[in-house]
Amino acid sequence: MKIKSLWAALAGASILLAAPLHAETLPVSTMAPANTDDAIGIDVIMIDDFEGSAGPDLKYALMDRLAAVNVEQGPFFKIVPSDKAGSGSPGIRRGTLFGVAQVDVDEIELDPRIEKTCIEEKKDECVRYRTTEVACYAIVVSLNANVRMVAELGREERYSNGGERARRLEYCAGDDRPTVGEVGQSLLDGFAREVRMDFAPRMGSEQVRLLEKRKGLSKEDRATFKRALSLTKHDQIGACVLFDQLSQNNFDHQSVRFNSAVCRESEGDLRRALSDQKFIEGRHGGHSYVRTAIARLQATLAAQDQVGKHFPPDYILDEIWGVSEDDAGETTSLP
Repeated sequence: MKIKSLWAALAGASILLAAPLHAETLPVSTMAPANTDDAIGIDVIMIDDFEGSAGPDLKYALMDRLAAVNVEQGPFFKIVPSDKAGSGSPGIRRGTLFGVAQVDVDEIELDPRIEKTCIEEKKDECVRYRTTEVACYAIVVSLNANVRMVAELGREERYSNGGERARRLEYCAGDDRPTVGEVGQSLLDGFAREVRMDFAPRMGSEQVRLLEKRKGLSKEDRATFKRALSLTKHDQIGACVLFDQLSQNNFDHQSVRFNSAVCRESEGDLRRALSDQKFIEGRHGGHSYVRTAIARLQATLAAQDQVGKHFPPDYILDEIWGVSEDDAGETTSLP
């Protein structure tokens, strides 16, 4: 199974037909690039043993997170325990992930909470109180973790992430005591999610609201513009056809140009959409919706570039990984 185009499922009219219908919006597919390029180009990640009291828990959290990263054609990585990695096929680009994780819990005594209880009333007013000191504490759960990945050839370090993450919880006598185990697991899961975001792009989708101002258009074009907005409720392809027609004679009209650019983005023509949005920014100023569109498009293009580098044009998943369609799983989604 050769990868011909990662974006075939994201571009074209199919996304317009499949997306949920919302008034005066169009659906666009988005991507967020990996925070680093450190794992781009690595086919197989071998997970070595992790040291420390929480090492095994972090190891399995990382395995679950990274194994779930998929694109339309199959897994972004193949994740295997290092003791089951085998020799592999020639040409496989491999990395080994290892590290250490320690969860510590400290309990600190805080100033007591003062509670006042009325013990004598006169004429519906409290005239005498009893004060009580209630013991209070803070529990600090800290995760000290370090994760590294080295490439198999040359053993050069490709990735390193470490440090302390902590969470402080306060309670007093009589309150439910915080569940320390759940807090520790939450810190481990958060760290694993952080590594996943460093390693691979994420895919998502948005409903982008269209502009509605028609001032400056001719009477006939205002009617067409209004009809195009109405069509977004049930015929988004037809709406984009009308916006494209309007843009030919109203090249400098902000609403027309913006809506046409969103149409191009929805159809997968991202570079032209980005060019149009930058034109609008230069001509009409950097409104928030234009800046948001530019940032969204730039992020998606950066993520596409990462995926293109990760999967070269002649990359063949079946021959290198033995990946079947049943193994492909779901496409990568935003966490």
